[in-house]
Amino acid sequence: MEDVESGFGYAVSMNSYVQSLIAAKPGDYSEVITQLRRRIDQAASELFGQSSRSTDAAPLHELIDSYFLSTSGDDALLRLGDIAFRNGHFATARGYWKRISADLMQIDSARYKCPTAAYPDTDIDIATIRARLVLADILESKLDAAKSGLAQLRELHPAAQGFLGGVEVDLHGKLQSMLDDRAKRITIPSRRIIDLTFEPEWRGSLPDDVRSLPQTTDRPVSRPEIGPMACGECILFQHRNRVLAFQSATGNHVPWCDNSEGEIFSNDSASAIHDTLPRISTDRSVVYSVFSDEDANVERVVGLSVADDGRIVSDIEVSSGDADARSRIAGPILPVGERIFAVLETNTSVAEIHAICMTDTGTLWKTLICRATSYSDSIANNVAPIVAEGFVVVVTNAGCVAALDADSGTVRWITTYRRSDTQRKNLLDRPWFRYRQQTVPVTADGIIFAAPADYDGMLALDLFSGQVIWSTRIPRGSFDAIDMLGVTERHVIAGGRRLWWLDRRTGEPSALGDDSASAEADRPSNPFPRELQAGVAPNGRGLLHEGFVYWPTRNDDGEDNIYIFDADDGTMPRQPFQLSAANVESGNLIVTGGTLIVAGRKEMAGFPFVMRRLVNPSTAKVQ
Repeated sequence: MEDVESGFGYAVSMNSYVQSLIAAKPGDYSEVITQLRRRIDQAASELFGQSSRSTDAAPLHELIDSYFLSTSGDDALLRLGDIAFRNGHFATARGYWKRISADLMQIDSARYKCPTAAYPDTDIDIATIRARLVLADILESKLDAAKSGLAQLRELHPAAQGFLGGVEVDLHGKLQSMLDDRAKRITIPSRRIIDLTFEPEWRGSLPDDVRSLPQTTDRPVSRPEIGPMACGECILFQHRNRVLAFQSATGNHVPWCDNSEGEIFSNDSASAIHDTLPRISTDRSVVYSVFSDEDANVERVVGLSVADDGRIVSDIEVSSGDADARSRIAGPILPVGERIFAVLETNTSVAEIHAICMTDTGTLWKTLICRATSYSDSIANNVAPIVAEGFVVVVTNAGCVAALDADSGTVRWITTYRRSDTQRKNLLDRPWFRYRQQTVPVTADGIIFAAPADYDGMLALDLFSGQVIWSTRIPRGSFDAIDMLGVTERHVIAGGRRLWWLDRRTGEPSALGDDSASAEADRPSNPFPRELQAGVAPNGRGLLHEGFVYWPTRNDDGEDNIYIFDADDGTMPRQPFQLSAANVESGNLIVTGGTLIVAGRKEMAGFPFVMRRLVNPSTAKVQ
């Protein structure tokens, strides 16, 4: 189903769509609901009974997908919410609970509607559902939301009683007590300026074949082709068919490497030289690298334990199973415990994009998400999945965002968007989005913030339903963000040709600085710099760390600096940190062990953090 005006669509099964239409207008379809329940109630009841005899949520999902309007539909939503709540997936729990009644189902700032309807005639006590929602807010320390929800509970259900911890209690009094207790445990810490030592504590040269990598000329944002990854006390790189490891404390290669260049693994049959970006990721003390063997049409995933001198702990081969179709893992994998999630792209006449879940013993599930043509043969599609609240979220860069059940691979929702035109309308119009590679989406409070590589803007989607909450409305060709740096209480922060702060609630550029600023000129620039031709440009990937944004740059005079911004208000607490004064080249940034690592094209350098002075507190954290 597509909203023609907005360009957004929602792919759901026909069965789910029809039931949503009926549920949205129960008064018009009361007789239809009655007749439908006569047909489906027995099957729904059997599925609900299966879920009662085990902890498996699969029967409940099947019940909601196939028999949502049955008399067991609201009970299934309640139980799914309770299961998610017990697992700590609060946003998912809220999503299920709110579907129990139309009175609960609200997305305040949504501009676009998706076909997710509430149960039409529940007999569940709504007061107990509101109490659950307040409890989730308390446990997540969302005190303002909890206060508002508790006030609404008092107003609408003044005599609310319910069970907490197996004991019947006055819900108002018990929740107020829990809220007060949570508030006492909130402290407002002193915000400290995190500064850097003037000279690097160490330098480490990169191998010759890394140093000789040519600088790309087809991208507007300059950065080294190789990016570091922290794992334990190591800094790791994947370059072509090799994995290199260095000590984060000294910059020297690890003592257990295979040669003087820091190599800990080499895959001689790999042809990863064709990859535009390294495909490397970490989980606890294991680093995972992906290598391509194009002759055999096989992808190899190798896991190396840095805690055990680089011992191979995982070695998995992945193929499409079709000799005529070339397959590649489209970006870094995502290891989560014993499971590995990845996106597999198979090229035949058009690209097929699958989500896949693997272990050392084989493939647990593989799900086709979409088929689409690539925007450019010269820019590989790099898709990094994320796992949040029991969902695997994939921004395909092929016209859609999908969420799948992490356990079963079942598609929960697919939201489509209108792919942006790559043709330039004039000299000032540039399709910056085409240069997004491995732009990993971020999640916060049940919202996904995504910047697809085929969409001129950014999207915020409800994690549970796929509802588009907002899309940026910045003029075409002006939003030059390429990297998602992170999310704060107020902003989504993105880097690229310039640095952007977007309002988390609306997607509009945030008003930075002191609220007392009387004129726009008195506020920090957003984006920074305000003009493209400002004489300063990024030279590497920045990062968000401990409330500050670090942004590596090079100016027109060839001087390299790191600009440091307060992530909350966009102010600069100090002058740019002068890398050139220390004879260090700017590059991609990571933080590990209290040290900022700057990885340039020829060497990397480690700058320890120091605390310089106190500023006004601006954030609250739970002890």
